[in-house]
Amino acid sequence: MVAIWVIIATLAGIVALATANVAQVPFTTVFLTDAARTDNAVCLDGTPGAYYYHNGSGSGSNKWLLFQQGGGWCRSFEDCASRSKTALGSSSSYGPTFTPSYEGGDGLLSTDPAINPEFYNWNLIYAPYCDGASFAGNVDRPVVVGNITLHFRGYHILNAIIADLQARGMSNASEAVLAGCSAGGLATYVHCDDFASRFDATTKVRCVADAGYFPDFQSTSGQYVVRDMYNWVYTTQNVTVGMNQACVQAKGADAQQCFFPQYMLPYLKTPIFALNSGYDSWQTVADWFNGDSTYAACAKDLTQCTAAQLQVVQEYHNDYLKVLDPILSPTSPHGAWIDSCHLHCQSSKWTSAPFIRNISRQEAVTAWYRADTSSNSSKVVDCP
Repeated sequence: MVAIWVIIATLAGIVALATANVAQVPFTTVFLTDAARTDNAVCLDGTPGAYYYHNGSGSGSNKWLLFQQGGGWCRSFEDCASRSKTALGSSSSYGPTFTPSYEGGDGLLSTDPAINPEFYNWNLIYAPYCDGASFAGNVDRPVVVGNITLHFRGYHILNAIIADLQARGMSNASEAVLAGCSAGGLATYVHCDDFASRFDATTKVRCVADAGYFPDFQSTSGQYVVRDMYNWVYTTQNVTVGMNQACVQAKGADAQQCFFPQYMLPYLKTPIFALNSGYDSWQTVADWFNGDSTYAACAKDLTQCTAAQLQVVQEYHNDYLKVLDPILSPTSPHGAWIDSCHLHCQSSKWTSAPFIRNISRQEAVTAWYRADTSSNSSKVVDCP
């Protein structure tokens, strides 16, 4: 366990040394005004959905990577109403261009071949998140909360993005990847097979989910925080059609479980890569120790935990690795990078620290994507 805490304590300093600026080509904003009019593909506040696009070139001109933004979920009507006034619920503040940073910047969405050798010259797309349900909302009529009208149409935004990209040439893609971070990482699990179904059998399709493997755990306060939240989202936003349909059919009355990767993965046909921390900083604060004031400092900073609290943290970590079994199983087609740093979302700056067995996140994703088994780098777990 010593190695884990050394990494946590020194991570900030390590990353600070590895943040040299690299020129990133800005992406162009595309508003889905036609789809907003014809299919109500709109954000929570009714403004059109949108995406940011960078044109591929050379060997990447017929390859496509669609990245879904994260940002949590609506937890109540009032929460959705508040969210509709922000960039996570409205496209009204979107500018003419966008430069990836926290999610995918200097990483999965980088246009620098030194940083992103596998995908740098692909058609790169960043989908801003404005529906509050991991691009899965499917409610026909608006909902009025006080003096605010809400639209739960995330799945229609995703459909409109894909349709627009198909018109640009993605329908004939030789390779395609669906990716995302946090709530966008969950969206990657949820929509992976659906995304793959849009292509014919000759297209290589894969998915990369960053910090999206949220487990169905009980917190130390006795709550099932994520379960309760997902149940609300599932019912309120009518997300059934936007979820893995094989899982939905198999689960029947318990189809809301299909929001959890641990329950959905047995039904997933498309290979997916799980990029996650085994001590995810969102999970420690918002899930594992949510509502337990005795863990307030520990949940935010693991170096502030007592010895007894660290033992509980380690128990959660061990349980987390167990629910990752559908990914980590040697017989699965999936890949993984599970490190021991207390952070959330790692698809940016992915050639820098942390490393596991001297393997970077970029190297692990690339080895898995290329089906390179010679390096033993496609399923990398720190401190298993």
